[in-house]
Amino acid sequence: VNELNRSNVNCRKKGGLSVLSFNMRHRDRPDELAVMVDHLHRDLAKLPDFILCQEVLFERARSQGQDNTASVLASLIGYHSKGTKRKSDREGVAIASRYPFVYYSANHLVTRTNRLLLGFRRVSVMGEFIVPGSGRVRVVNVHLAHMPFEHRVRGKQLIETLQWVQDRENQVPADITFLGGDFNMKPHWQEMSMITDPSFYGDLGFEDFNSHEPTKDIRSAQGKRIDYI
Repeated sequence: VNELNRSNVNCRKKGGLSVLSFNMRHRDRPDELAVMVDHLHRDLAKLPDFILCQEVLFERARSQGQDNTASVLASLIGYHSKGTKRKSDREGVAIASRYPFVYYSANHLVTRTNRLLLGFRRVSVMGEFIVPGSGRVRVVNVHLAHMPFEHRVRGKQLIETLQWVQDRENQVPADITFLGGDFNMKPHWQEMSMITDPSFYGDLGFEDFNSHEPTKDIRSAQGKRIDYI
């Protein structure tokens, strides 16, 4: 969980906002989600205000209740949830929030992996919330191309997303904007530099709340950071 100290953003209220990025690994296992929720309640001082979910499984059977696994997670903790399925398969991304949505949008990215490699059609999602003491908070969740050699594809997908966020910012300014999710990028890869390039994100000021600790395969020698907020 990235607990964000708001000393460098508009609001300086005590407590801050917290954001969790969670790759659901395209699994539909409500019992395991219930165990995770129990750990969140026991291990954290408070639940994250926003949970960014990737590899969300959509089109669940009606007999199972919620349409997607992020909604299952949200219902277990009494949160609001919205998500969008990719056009290529049953997976997608979603946002679960302590606060109700006042705006939601999805951006089906044009850039994709070569068709011969059977790449997924990626989608980025955006939610906006009115948070007491903070104002309008915009939350953007991404899940970019996953093959290590796809530097050019990931870079273009990131540019598409950043420009989409900036277009929305030009229309309706937000007090705080969070960009997070599964970038599938290592910290030193060239495409990461686009996040700090003002030519892509316009007037938004960049702040880095990430460590260099692994976020994948943390128990193995291959541990690496690929998720960011």
